[in-house]
Amino acid sequence: MKRIIIAILVLTTGRLYAISPIGPAASILEQGQAESGFEYAYTKVDGLTFDATAEVFGLKVGGTVPLSDDMKACFLKAGYGLEDRGDIFLRLGAADVESTGTEFAWGLGGRITVVGSERLDWGLLAQVNWFGAEDAGTIRDETFGLVSYRGDLSFTVAQIAAGPVYKGDGFSVYGGPFVYWVKGDGDITVDDGTYSIRASVDAESDVKAGGYVGLSAAIRPNISINAEYQLADHSRAFACGLTWRY
Repeated sequence: MKRIIIAILVLTTGRLYAISPIGPAASILEQGQAESGFEYAYTKVDGLTFDATAEVFGLKVGGTVPLSDDMKACFLKAGYGLEDRGDIFLRLGAADVESTGTEFAWGLGGRITVVGSERLDWGLLAQVNWFGAEDAGTIRDETFGLVSYRGDLSFTVAQIAAGPVYKGDGFSVYGGPFVYWVKGDGDITVDDGTYSIRASVDAESDVKAGGYVGLSAAIRPNISINAEYQLADHSRAFACGLTWRY
């Protein structure tokens, strides 16, 4: 059964992960100002590894779990300026993963302007996003025969970014370095037709580093569009969005 649990860890843990849109690292809202909008993101992960363990009857089994997957996500986003140099934001949406289907996703974050000027701001951003994942299937084992499994997991993805924002006439260019890491937990259930075993699962990646660049342009006085590209260890992402500020 230990061999089966390890095999199912590989099948279920490496199923859902995404880098969400970042946006400018410096604050973009004045005190009391609000914004809402729509975001789309595409993430490709190739060879990201997790250290995963499952606890069964008080015993722990585990190993290294690889992840390679494609994900498309859509979010509704809202933000609010707490002060002229700091704002917060919330996103709600769904992630469509090639290997598992569509799951609920949400996140929150904040950013602060560390140094500001008329044309160039320097800032710091932190965000945390949550993604749910469910997976089910069957595997064949030499000892137990056909074994069915079901996994119900959730992943937390944290990102910290820093960098400049250049403010032009009707547009802005932003980017800089960022780091991210992923932590997952949940349960898997294994059933061989005679016994049903439930195991708790924990998985975590190392801290990974990357960089990103983006462009935002005003199409109306209070409406803007943006696009950005992220490149990091074992992953890359493209994101775009439409924002209404009021």
